[in-house]
Amino acid sequence: MFAVGADFTAGFVPRLDTDPYFKATGEGAAEAQKEISGTSLLVAPSTAKGEAQIPFINNLVSKKVNVISISAADSNSVAPALRRALAQKN
Repeated sequence: MFAVGADFTAGFVPRLDTDPYFKATGEGAAEAQKEISGTSLLVAPSTAKGEAQIPFINNLVSKKVNVISISAADSNSVAPALRRALAQKN
C-alpha cells in the first residue's frame, strides 16, 4: 500500500499519445492527483505498438514513480519491462 502525498508519483502509459479517450483519462488522473497531492505523469508513444511503450516504462522506472498504469498495446511485448520495474520496486 502506498501513502499518497506530495512525494507520490503515478505514471500512466496509454497505447497512443493521440487517442482522445486516453487524453481525457490522463486529464482526469491529473485533476484527481491534484486533489490528493503528488504528481501524475502521462507518457505515450506515437505508434500503438507494445515495443514502442517499453522506453516509456523504463523512463518512469528511472523517475522512481510509485505506480505505473498501462494500457498495453501488446502485453507480451511489455511484460518483461513491467517485470523489471516490479523487481526494482521490491
